[in-house]
Amino acid sequence: MSSSLPDEAFLSRMCHEELWRLFPIILSGSREEWAELYRRERDLLAEAVGCTRITRISHIGSTAVPGLDAKPTIDILMEVSPDSFVFETPPLLRKCGYMETHRDEERMGLVMVKGYTAEGFRGAGLPPACAPLAGLG
Repeated sequence: MSSSLPDEAFLSRMCHEELWRLFPIILSGSREEWAELYRRERDLLAEAVGCTRITRISHIGSTAVPGLDAKPTIDILMEVSPDSFVFETPPLLRKCGYMETHRDEERMGLVMVKGYTAEGFRGAGLPPACAPLAGLG
């Protein structure tokens, strides 16, 4: 599944108030499948980027804590090396359905999300995913 560039352009022009209406914060009871959804997404990211470029991929955030009510978004931190590779990853992750939402060139950071569209959260009962990337020296 590839990222829809019209969605990316549309969402980037929205103000915070419009984004909050389109993507309300919803808390859910803990779900056992969150760990499996993370593992599938981790494997997809590793295949897209290549294991030799990835230093570490971690399930972070509230869905990583068994038994905790959470906003049903699978937060994933992917650390890559060398630092310069961080900004080469967006085309690779777009092929997996991610779109870039934030870039910090000074800190070598990048945030990419999946499952957010101009109509709201992606359907099919799957939670959206957020993959911050960090470069390690």
